Amino acid sequence: MVFDFEKAKENTAKICFETGKQHQKFRFYDKLDGFICEVRYGDKKANALQRGFWTDTKKESALQHGFTSITKGWVDYSENRLLVELFAHALITTRNGHAKALENLKIDIKAPKKKCKCMTPSMFPDLIFNFPETEGVKYAGSKLKLLPYILQLAHKVKPKTVFDGFAGTTRVSQAFAQLGYKVISNDIAVWSKIFGLCYLKNRGDRKFYQEIIDQLNFLPEKDGWFTENYGGLPNGKSSSENDGFKKPWQIHNTRKLDAIREEIDKLNLDEIEKAVVLTSLILALDRVDSTLGHFSSYLNEWSPRSFNRMKLKVPRLFESEKEHEVLSGDIFKTIEKVDADLAYFDPPYGSNNEKMPPSRVRYAAYYHLWTTIILNDKPKVFGKAKRRTDTSDTLASSAFEEFRKSDSGRFMAVEAIEKLLAKTSAKHVILSYSSSGKATAEELYEMLSQSGKMLDFVKVDYKRNVMATMRWTNEWTREIEKGNQELLFLIQR
Repeated sequence: MVFDFEKAKENTAKICFETGKQHQKFRFYDKLDGFICEVRYGDKKANALQRGFWTDTKKESALQHGFTSITKGWVDYSENRLLVELFAHALITTRNGHAKALENLKIDIKAPKKKCKCMTPSMFPDLIFNFPETEGVKYAGSKLKLLPYILQLAHKVKPKTVFDGFAGTTRVSQAFAQLGYKVISNDIAVWSKIFGLCYLKNRGDRKFYQEIIDQLNFLPEKDGWFTENYGGLPNGKSSSENDGFKKPWQIHNTRKLDAIREEIDKLNLDEIEKAVVLTSLILALDRVDSTLGHFSSYLNEWSPRSFNRMKLKVPRLFESEKEHEVLSGDIFKTIEKVDADLAYFDPPYGSNNEKMPPSRVRYAAYYHLWTTIILNDKPKVFGKAKRRTDTSDTLASSAFEEFRKSDSGRFMAVEAIEKLLAKTSAKHVILSYSSSGKATAEELYEMLSQSGKMLDFVKVDYKRNVMATMRWTNEWTREIEKGNQELLFLIQR
């Protein structure tokens, strides 16, 4: 395990003392009650698991506080042979051998202390120990846990310019930008463009934004369109109102939203400055919502965080020497204008559930409220979740979500991926694909084999949190059927 001590220390908000069945431990948490790490105090009878310094890199909060694993997740001895050999050598070596190994390790772990720098240590030449901290909302397609592997694959082909074709919350774009790559970020969602402008294009001073944020936080509450449609009273634990509809926020926060959103339009801000402030607003709302991370439905009972009062903070801005680009358009039209060395694609794949009805909620509809907050256009809404009418299933469709087959007998989603790769001019492509997508393993294998030379393939099993590389043969087509896995393909075209 490698971690940034100063970052973990700075982010620690409270330390809780707990007594287990046999042994004591101290657990460290951040301001949002996110787990950071723990120290276990076991006596001489304790085993290795009952004492020492521990964290869990499966937890998003631990990753955000600077912890990462040199074993690519939990140790899989078949996939970490170098590490096993290193440990085996350490167990039988002399005292001098131990001392020499420790000196090498000291050299290897200096690089993570330098913020946002890649490292290729002497003992582990193919691993990136540290990756930049990124920021974003809860998101069904978030690639936060995949970031180390995406960056590792990209590092192998050493691009100068990276095209993030389906940027979403822009976490991948943020990471590449902080590592020194020029980034071209694109997504058809307007809220993604706002995130991109905030993190990739901002050159403003943090103090400038802090004054604006302070001003917005002190605004008095007011009833408005957002409160009318999306604000609910505490009602004990129930989030349902008299109209029978559940709500995503409690009324004290929608009243703040109404006041703040109206004021933002009155401020004399340019496009990028406004994007930073709107990003701050969305992040604040995300911290007090009562959802599972999307807005196609809401929780029956208020989430504990929804009782908190919304407070805006300056987003985690960073400096970048490169001149990045932020685009917002259909991927098939945008890609023809893009010149990049590496393209990263993570399309919104449809479900492979045959029982999924044709009228299912489209991916674009999951985040309709972020769109409405950005545009502040008070649109017509429908349904129990009060979605925008322009996010209805017939209007907000994506070729990558299609569950139907074309006249050729192939799934439209597979044909869309094939078309995307054919139109891409980048020499290298990293394609992210979920095993829950519509394409079968055999179809995906055949299509990718014809699209270019496969340089590497990574499988991340979310259920077991195991990351493994597989041989580019039919071996992986058997693995994909096991479910809940994310696949990363590095392709040379």
